[in-house]
Amino acid sequence: MTELYGHEGKLAAFQKLIESGLLSHAYLFYGAPGIGKFHFAKILARRMEFGAVSPKKEPFLDTFFIEPDEKGTIGVETVREIRKFLSQKPFRSSRRLAVVRDAEALTREAQSAMLKIVEEPGEAALIVFIAHDPQVLFAPLRSRLLRIYFRHFRKEELESILVGLKVSARDAKSIASKSFGRLDLALRFAKGKKIRTDDLFEEITQEILNLYFKGVKAESGKLSELLSRATAAVRFNLNANLQRKALEYIMEQ
Repeated sequence: MTELYGHEGKLAAFQKLIESGLLSHAYLFYGAPGIGKFHFAKILARRMEFGAVSPKKEPFLDTFFIEPDEKGTIGVETVREIRKFLSQKPFRSSRRLAVVRDAEALTREAQSAMLKIVEEPGEAALIVFIAHDPQVLFAPLRSRLLRIYFRHFRKEELESILVGLKVSARDAKSIASKSFGRLDLALRFAKGKKIRTDDLFEEITQEILNLYFKGVKAESGKLSELLSRATAAVRFNLNANLQRKALEYIMEQ
């Protein structure tokens, strides 16, 4: 997917910052999964390297994309690579950009190492952290990042996007109503692709927890107990995989 949906205003604002040379050195893009944070970061990177009209297949020279390893973590060794990359002069952009996808995966030691980079970034360095929840980063690092919130899509926004992609109005309405405000789920539904159980499990669980946080009383004592324990699992487990496993265990009890 190369098009940008729903975040055009943010891109226009960043474009002005790029043109004026007023970009900060560290940002945190946060919000629910599947709403375009990483896609936005890639488009931003292309704008910085190639301008408004960029060749889609041209490789990045001044952007380093970081993702969790096979163990699901981002460790200190990777942070050393980031430091080395950011210390080099840019080739065609005004900045060297490091995009840390799934910042939840940064180990405690890696976060401490990233803090040192953020505190002394270098003139041409730019770092973008991407996470679902700002609280996954420890306070000293989090406090030094400019936070950019990416909200869920409204149903009518998803409907409009889907209709623009030649989905019938009837199907678009149906798909939008069951996509939890997530563009990735809406597009997968529209293409007839299978939806991962984990995606729906997390969204449905969050809907239940949202009701619980708002004070909705469960009539069943057992359900109330499960919700209480599930709330604790989500609130105190920062790792998404641990949250899922904890909730699965709770629901089996």
